[in-house]
Amino acid sequence: MPRNNWIQMLGIVAVLIVCAALIPASAEATIIRTGEDTTIYHDTVLTVDIGDTLGSPGTGVPVSVILDNLTDSVQGFQLSITLSRPDLMVYESDTIATTCYECANPPVCDEIIEEACTLAVVPSTTQGTLVQQWDFTQANTFGGLNIRLTGIADVDGDQYPLPIVPFVQGVLIKVIGQMACEIPDSDSDRVVTFDINTVGTYFSDTKGKVIPGNDSVYYGMPDTTIVNPDTTLLFDSLVVYERRIRIQDGTVTVPYSLIGDVDHNGVFNVFDVVYLVSTAFRNGAAPCPFAVGDLNCDGTINVFDVVALVNHVFRAGPQPLPCS
Repeated sequence: MPRNNWIQMLGIVAVLIVCAALIPASAEATIIRTGEDTTIYHDTVLTVDIGDTLGSPGTGVPVSVILDNLTDSVQGFQLSITLSRPDLMVYESDTIATTCYECANPPVCDEIIEEACTLAVVPSTTQGTLVQQWDFTQANTFGGLNIRLTGIADVDGDQYPLPIVPFVQGVLIKVIGQMACEIPDSDSDRVVTFDINTVGTYFSDTKGKVIPGNDSVYYGMPDTTIVNPDTTLLFDSLVVYERRIRIQDGTVTVPYSLIGDVDHNGVFNVFDVVYLVSTAFRNGAAPCPFAVGDLNCDGTINVFDVVALVNHVFRAGPQPLPCS
């Protein structure tokens, strides 16, 4: 390659290096775009995904929040989630006196204030999750429809447990929702959506700073002109890298009732017979919804329903059908 071409290429590389050095994510220089050519790239730093699952009427449904951490070490988090269908699913809670932890100087959370508080705490579990060893995790609700999930790795400052390091994927936390009992099969819309609210959802690194922060990183193209680099940068074209958290909402779908399958495991067997015998003769709890145990559609659960189910399970009799 001719010597002049080498010099030209080195000049272009030098301009790019200078631009990157002069415009870090925290720079306060004014960005002025003189041309119309702007390219925006989204740099995902972590992904939060609730996923999709099934929830039978009257049952508690564990909902997993999945984290895929790509760049930063995660020392703490707060997730705000709203349910779309309180008629199908809610978060039941117990009001308890507990300890709350708040940032002393948000959004930088390098100091934590500990104080007594009263919260409506939702059943949750960290068993087998990424935060199993963390000092503090909690799920609380506001009216059963909105929930807030919170976790802090190291509350006492002893450098243990460790944060969630980059390039790790797994379950962050599991929270238990309660499905309604009497969900009619005539209801065709049987999906509950978990909406992760971008306002109220935060992740912090080991220095207490918010991930990914509020700044974008700007790079000029080779035809960049730099004027007063401490205050003003002029670009004919611009490339913008925006660091962001990618959020994937989740759902719980309520399957239609299978008459006679009183334990909602998808098959007819001896366990359904035992359940129905307990309801009919031993004052046991009625199945949920009630219609799955009322095989002869007379409005009660009695010996006739048990006989009909035994006939299907053990004698290849006809499958029970919905009353309608």
